[in-house]
Amino acid sequence: MSNSARAHERLIAAAWDVLERTGFDGFKVASVIRKAGVSTKTFYRCFASKDELFVELLRDEAKRGSARIGRLVGAIADPELCIRTWIDATMSAAASPELRSRTELFAGLAGQGVAPPSALAEIRGELVAPLIAAIDDGVMGGRFASADSTADAIRILGMCRSAIVDIVAGDGSIDPDEIIGSIQDFTLRALAVR
Repeated sequence: MSNSARAHERLIAAAWDVLERTGFDGFKVASVIRKAGVSTKTFYRCFASKDELFVELLRDEAKRGSARIGRLVGAIADPELCIRTWIDATMSAAASPELRSRTELFAGLAGQGVAPPSALAEIRGELVAPLIAAIDDGVMGGRFASADSTADAIRILGMCRSAIVDIVAGDGSIDPDEIIGSIQDFTLRALAVR
């Protein structure tokens, strides 16, 4: 691994640490540089700006989430169960004590408006790839009716994101399992062949 690649990895790890500790309001590039143990020059060789670092954090979290969900749905042959599992895995991050702080940060990053539309589309594509495959499998098997599996997957992701924001911002009175179940049921009704 090159020195540049190692510095990039250290900066990403340091940025997550700083972001988890300070949130967005206290996030400073200087803190990331200090934590990573690199020079300012090295930082700007890796990232043109703080916003570019934020986009890279979004990509990093999308890859982690996609890999986690991919492991869960990868061995499932039934498209309906695959979709239920994808929704559950996507949504349960908001309720999981281990993943909740990361989910809050990820939702906050996505809402900051720092990522260009092309980067957001790439990140979204990574997240919905297993869902698109499950919808396509269901269409080919005659179980689902979908004219555009990509658009359907993006709509499902949108429902999940909206509910995640409600869960994360809520006072604890929202039952994540109830919301997950209702999104799963709604999605499968919407996709079902009539």
